[in-house]
Amino acid sequence: MPDSNFSYRFILAAFFKGMCFVIPLLLLSAALKLTKPYGCESVPCVIPKSMNETGRTTFYFIGTSRVQRSISPATLKGDLPHYNFINLGLSSNSFLYGCRAASNLMKQDSGRKIIFIELTGLALLPTDSYYRLLTLEDVGEVVKQHLSVRCTPEDVRGLLFFLFSIHGDIKKIVYPRLNLNGEPAIGFMNDARDAGSLEAMLTPARYTIKPAISPDVLAMYMNVIHHLQQEAEEKGNEIQFILPLMIWEESEFIVDMSVFNQLPEEMKWTYSDEFLTRMYTGKYLSDQLHLNTKGAIVYSHELSEFIRERILASP
Repeated sequence: MPDSNFSYRFILAAFFKGMCFVIPLLLLSAALKLTKPYGCESVPCVIPKSMNETGRTTFYFIGTSRVQRSISPATLKGDLPHYNFINLGLSSNSFLYGCRAASNLMKQDSGRKIIFIELTGLALLPTDSYYRLLTLEDVGEVVKQHLSVRCTPEDVRGLLFFLFSIHGDIKKIVYPRLNLNGEPAIGFMNDARDAGSLEAMLTPARYTIKPAISPDVLAMYMNVIHHLQQEAEEKGNEIQFILPLMIWEESEFIVDMSVFNQLPEEMKWTYSDEFLTRMYTGKYLSDQLHLNTKGAIVYSHELSEFIRERILASP
């Protein structure tokens, strides 16, 4: 009969040996992910200097890949030629990191800024392209802020996925040196596909839902928004918020809608029933979460009308 103590010791020893192997790899993965890639300029390295030197009001759009593929600066510029438009959408971005990026933008002395921020859920860790808008110190502050109100199994899963995924590390370190990274890491992306599903898209009925979230989480969102609003007013800037047209996960939908419903009308783009009905067609979608190029043009024209009527027309 096998010695149960021996089996226990063997399993325990194997576990500790495995941890001694895995932990250094995870630490190395984290270090690689939080290191700027070869050739990246200082933060934020994506703002064209020519934009800042004109003295014109500049509109910035911060959010996830949904912002990347929904807001066309060229379309907005065609509708409103006397203003600058910069899309700063980053794949897998999240709310606290987006707000931190907005705060960084407002610290730059480069003319009046109107910053649109996409309402999204919370993520403990930043997007792989965080260095485009943030510093390591920013990341540390956001992590502390996040953990002060939430640490869920979803956060743990996200952390493990972040640490075990190496594809982004390879792209960041190797591709820039070899000039093989074909897609831009930030900003508007054209997508000609026409294969979308309407499951995740807002409808007029879904748009009226008034869900509830944890008071602590809602208070954190509203405190961050209030702080940004104060910062913007002090410098003559403006903050606006956008609700995504497509929200796949119910948990994110509940958070986004709860915060959106708490915002005053002057701080958010409110969609009309006519607009939501018009967008509710597969021909404007490239997949379940993103607009294609045709959809982005329609969406951007509607956004330019909002800007003209609600922002530029106000005293």
